[in-house]
Amino acid sequence: MPSKNRSAGRNVFFVLDPNLDKIRGGLCAGPIYSEADFLSMLSIVIKAPEDGSFNVYHKSSDEQVLPTDNILEHGTYVIRPLRIGAALEITEERCYTRTVSLQSSAEEDQFRDPVRERDKMCVVTGTICYGAMINQWTGFEAAHIIPPGLEDVFLQQGLSTGVLEDGVHSPKNGLLLGTDLQKQFDQYHFAINPFNSGRAQKNWPFLAQCTQLTSIQLQSKYSRLRRLTLQAVCRDENNPHCISVPLLWWHFKQAVLANMRGAGEPIFEDDFPPGTDQMGEILQGPMAKERMEFELANRLHSFNNGS
Repeated sequence: MPSKNRSAGRNVFFVLDPNLDKIRGGLCAGPIYSEADFLSMLSIVIKAPEDGSFNVYHKSSDEQVLPTDNILEHGTYVIRPLRIGAALEITEERCYTRTVSLQSSAEEDQFRDPVRERDKMCVVTGTICYGAMINQWTGFEAAHIIPPGLEDVFLQQGLSTGVLEDGVHSPKNGLLLGTDLQKQFDQYHFAINPFNSGRAQKNWPFLAQCTQLTSIQLQSKYSRLRRLTLQAVCRDENNPHCISVPLLWWHFKQAVLANMRGAGEPIFEDDFPPGTDQMGEILQGPMAKERMEFELANRLHSFNNGS
């Protein structure tokens, strides 16, 4: 069964000054996580005081962490406000429950087919789908960046701006991935940082960066993701279906919140063989109410848009 949270295997932790004995979160940092990566992700998790930001120091050496490409050392880090006496807090921004995307037959023409036509490969690993020319896509899945079950979030947070009339089913809200990576992407096990560790890129490419993969073993399995750039086929700005930067940034922030804050968000079971009491397992699992709401919204959306 999946771990109840994502803290298993963490090797980096952080505390907020002056409460140095209370761990507030962390991550399972791979061997090439940089100090800049860490600072970028902390800026999502930490709610800085209005009159300034914060600095980060290694607890054992008291050396400051700077936005460099230096490899992040494992251990515990202290976050201190720039102004003495100012209070730091963990953000309360909501992390939205999601599981593996489901699609109805009517959605295939609207979302899946344009994504396939644009990409023709896993846009993270660069693995080419040689069956594309004969419309065989075994081993590849079109993944929603924001799933249909969160369409209200898509609209309410203004994320539909710049996305064509297809809304949440626009190919700008999708990318073609290998089947194994699609599940990892859906459950926030990795994300794509469109701003290269917080340093805005006026031009592409994106940096495909693993935020946390729940264990060292999984990080080893998916080591090929480290420092890969998103393939050019999905980021051609001359293509009206070019993938959306704001949507990727939304997913990246959600992945950071899911993996770094507190003990992390639950990892949901998504393997339900035929005959499994899926609803029963969901109700007995973590965050049952939130997950049931998401599953129902996902299915209702598919029904309303079905043929």
